[in-house]
Amino acid sequence: MDTYCNDITTWLTVGTDLDVAQDLTGQIFAATIAELQSHGVTHVLDVRSEWDNRGDWEAAGMPTEHYKYLPIDDSWRHIPAESWFAGVEEFVTRFRAEASEGDRLYVHCHMGINRAPSAAMLALLTVDPELDPLVAFRSIRKARPIAGLVYAEHVGIRHLRNKEGVQIPAGDDVPESVTEFSKALSSYWTPELRKSVHAGIAYYRSKGGGTTVVGENTTLAASNGASR
Repeated sequence: MDTYCNDITTWLTVGTDLDVAQDLTGQIFAATIAELQSHGVTHVLDVRSEWDNRGDWEAAGMPTEHYKYLPIDDSWRHIPAESWFAGVEEFVTRFRAEASEGDRLYVHCHMGINRAPSAAMLALLTVDPELDPLVAFRSIRKARPIAGLVYAEHVGIRHLRNKEGVQIPAGDDVPESVTEFSKALSSYWTPELRKSVHAGIAYYRSKGGGTTVVGENTTLAASNGASR
């Protein structure tokens, strides 16, 4: 994986923060922001818990209300709070209502492996409630193979329960769609695929692979193949 971000749809891009982008491309923050803006990015959803780059984006002309900071922990055992889900949905809904043709939302965490891809999956389901959560999950995995989406099951189950009118903290009354989604997700993550993703993440984090060295041909345009 030699790119800091990937396009999911015509309006959604998911990836890393400016620090990792700098490691991968050698570009200063301002150059990466300019590159993303030329790609159509008008709104940013930052889900890191470590820090934020609001000031860098505002210095590049982004209105304050176009940058949303919704921090979330990055842990296998963490269960996102309902307030986090609601915050993502509210911001994505507002973006889509305000967006002009060609505008993009950039969803990112630190390395673009779990938190941002999981938030991007929620964004897809927010815009299209009829979308199958597994389809949303697969579309992100296809676009960004390094994405692990640890929170994908939480995102999908919540969506299905809300869609079918079942309370989120349900006991035995679990819709069949929820059970089937969980089974499908579990089946998707074969031992071989887990091993492959983990190897890719290790390489991405390594001195030879990415986030501690300057990469080659890793600009957004080169990695995505188009400007918009």
